[in-house]
Amino acid sequence: MKQRIVIVERRTDAAEVLWENALSHGFHPDVVFDFDMATRKLTEAHLPDAILLSSTKDERINQSFLKTLRCTPRTRNLPVFVVVAGGATSRAAAMKAGATGCIDEPFNNAELFARIRAVVRKTVRK
Repeated sequence: MKQRIVIVERRTDAAEVLWENALSHGFHPDVVFDFDMATRKLTEAHLPDAILLSSTKDERINQSFLKTLRCTPRTRNLPVFVVVAGGATSRAAAMKAGATGCIDEPFNNAELFARIRAVVRKTVRK
């Protein structure tokens, strides 16, 4: 069974590329364009196996969303990966806010989805 991933990406063209790459790497992707849509998606009966947050102009928005996920019992342990554009400082801030993993933009799609798959595989075994 394909692992489900929710991709949060505000840019339509980037969302399409991420969706296609997730599909080609064996995931069943759902794309949402903002955090309200993501929150609604996370209230559905079945949680996804992971979330991928694309970079935003304001990192504090991602961090706020991450903190909310980590404070909510249902999503506390959900793997969340963040694409960052600001280097080590941005990665550190995302990890402090609750990201499971980060990858710098630009990134290699194969590496991104391999990282996600490795964490999801460990999470499913628990």
